[in-house]
Amino acid sequence: MDKPTWNSPVRPSRGWTRKGLGVCLSLILTIAMAVLPGTDKSMAGNRGVNTLANSAPDEVQMQIVGQVGGAVRAVAVKAPYAYVGVGPRLEVLDVSVRVSPQFVGRTALLNDVVQAVTVSPSEQRVFVAAASAGLYIVDVSVPSSPQIMAGLATPGRAVGLALDNHHVYVAAEEAGLRIVDAGNVQQLQEIASYIPEGLVRGVDVVDGYAYVAADSAGLHILDVHDPAHPQLVGVFATTGYAYGVDVSGSYAYVTAEPRWDADLELYTGGGLRVINAADRANPKEDGFCNNMPGLATNVQVQGSRAYVVAQGGGLRVVSVQDPKQPVEVGSYPPDGLDTRVSMVGLNLLETFVYVADALSGLRVINVAQAENPSHVGSYATASSVEAVEVQGGYAYLADGVNGLRIAQVGDPTRPTLMAALSLAGYASDVQVANGYAYLAAQEAGLHRVRVNNPAAPSAAGTHDTPGVASGVAIQGTLAFLADSQEGLRVVDVSGPSVLRELGSLDTDGQARGVASAGDYAYAADGSGGLRVIDVAEPALPQLRGSCSTVHDAWSLAVSNTVGYVADGYWGLAVVDLSPPTNPLETRRYGTAGMAVKVTLQGRYAYVAELFGLEAVRVSGAGSPYQAGFCPLPGLVLDVALDGSYAYVAAHEAGLYVLRVVIAAATPTPTRTATASATPTQTSTPTYTVTPTRTASATATPTGIATATRTATATATATQTATPTATMTVVQGSTIHLPLVMRRFGRP
Repeated sequence: MDKPTWNSPVRPSRGWTRKGLGVCLSLILTIAMAVLPGTDKSMAGNRGVNTLANSAPDEVQMQIVGQVGGAVRAVAVKAPYAYVGVGPRLEVLDVSVRVSPQFVGRTALLNDVVQAVTVSPSEQRVFVAAASAGLYIVDVSVPSSPQIMAGLATPGRAVGLALDNHHVYVAAEEAGLRIVDAGNVQQLQEIASYIPEGLVRGVDVVDGYAYVAADSAGLHILDVHDPAHPQLVGVFATTGYAYGVDVSGSYAYVTAEPRWDADLELYTGGGLRVINAADRANPKEDGFCNNMPGLATNVQVQGSRAYVVAQGGGLRVVSVQDPKQPVEVGSYPPDGLDTRVSMVGLNLLETFVYVADALSGLRVINVAQAENPSHVGSYATASSVEAVEVQGGYAYLADGVNGLRIAQVGDPTRPTLMAALSLAGYASDVQVANGYAYLAAQEAGLHRVRVNNPAAPSAAGTHDTPGVASGVAIQGTLAFLADSQEGLRVVDVSGPSVLRELGSLDTDGQARGVASAGDYAYAADGSGGLRVIDVAEPALPQLRGSCSTVHDAWSLAVSNTVGYVADGYWGLAVVDLSPPTNPLETRRYGTAGMAVKVTLQGRYAYVAELFGLEAVRVSGAGSPYQAGFCPLPGLVLDVALDGSYAYVAAHEAGLYVLRVVIAAATPTPTRTATASATPTQTSTPTYTVTPTRTASATATPTGIATATRTATATATATQTATPTATMTVVQGSTIHLPLVMRRFGRP
């Protein structure tokens, strides 16, 4: 049968083409819309502003002390260096030898993942767009030690940049275009904004005009000769959703996502669109190239060639010698060769294209022969850290399409990537036992990797499963796999090279996580709740009990006869597993965010909640309560504890290391909640941008504004002592997934 859904809670880029992804995204979207009516992305956007702050330093104090890796989403080149966004940092690479880019230096941590990078042509400065954290300026005069000079928390999510003298134009999605005066680096000042109806994805500024790719609102052209007072000149309503833009001569080259046409019953308007802007007041489309695969995101034009990167489609080389008839002449990788690439940004230097591949790192492509682009060099990193296991001074990372990566963490403050092993499938969970790392690799099933020498991991057997292997637990010579809709699989791993399935059990739900203890395996079964399975006879696993009050189980941890279930938006469920035939939920804690992974240490459960790590006091104090919280960028998917350090898998933000300090216990608090079914988070200060909008005379609604920022801080969450030890439900605050609802609403 076809393998069903991908079970990671991560929302990949819209161009992602993994088999079965829609089912999982539909599940998350359904939950988000049901639990979070009127979802507002601004809350998710503001979380990056205070990333390094500890929001609840009472009993468990968590401080970021180390970080490594992260997705490569942006690159700028100024010989001999490439300036690369690697997760939440800017890294400097020496690319004078293109076949082997060499690390030179990196910045301190930024407050969110880098989305765009632009280098000043005249100064040793690099400008960085870091999503919810806004704009940064970095001094790179000493390449080995780049220093953050200044930052400005622009509203929205900063995803694109353009420079014009000392003015910076920031594409900030829902917050529109923000114009920043960077003439005085010590006093960055937002002087104006322009807010069209669509999300601003990209911008280019040429000869006093800003060309704005505004998603559903198409291409907007602004006169910015006076940057403090931008004036709308012209609008072109692209058929697709305008994503990126590069201007060359009198043409604006726009990348676009296809739009569903209900009349034609097909997607139209995608690929590369060539807009004639000779008459800026009346731009028109002269040509297009829409037969390229994937989602075209960025474009750069040099001479008669347009270089387009497409998520799921790689690098496409398009001849625009005749702008009215653009023709694709070459691509990398060759179609069908490598479906894992998810390229999102690019930069040109001479005959080389430097491509930011969010899945695999930086790639250097030789395009001297446009019909046959060739890969000449790369710089790899841990790009999509899904899960982490720590043992013996090493962190073992399940790194999505990249397989296994190993980091040396003998000094937790200086984690260092040291080894990697590419594996088939998508590594989503990892466990280490007896000198082997076991990885659940979704469509590829189970991988076993020999890691007795962590510097040189080697494959030691695989076992494919009929479903999507998303979780793994090891007990002795048995591996228990959570195999999505195919339930639990029991695999004998005693053989030196051959892994053999002994038995299986359909759990009815969607098995996402698994734990084992003694004669029992426990499955986190999605909507099927918690399942207790007797595996005393591995060849004949038997269902002994279930707990149906668990609504959306993502993972679980077991201590003696108590199970702790990460129950999605329903928080953390505490389940009495004695007797196994009748597991009973005894307590529940409403976590601050969507609980996807839980790990136990001492009296605390550490819960990965997409936007942060929460420590919950679960023993010795009656009702569970929040003992600490640390917000983090990326998406927090897993946590491993080793002594006084927590190692956090933060997906595109890489691996974070937190120092954990247990302070004196306080009386058991209960956080009050609003009376509505969807409590609103109010304990973190929020920042509201209030622009003055001026209606345009054109048919396309627009807004041109000077920036008037109002900072409003509220803190209404209270704590009161509770003397009772009876079952209580403590409601936390709501999180807002950064979903673009429109995207998944189309057929």
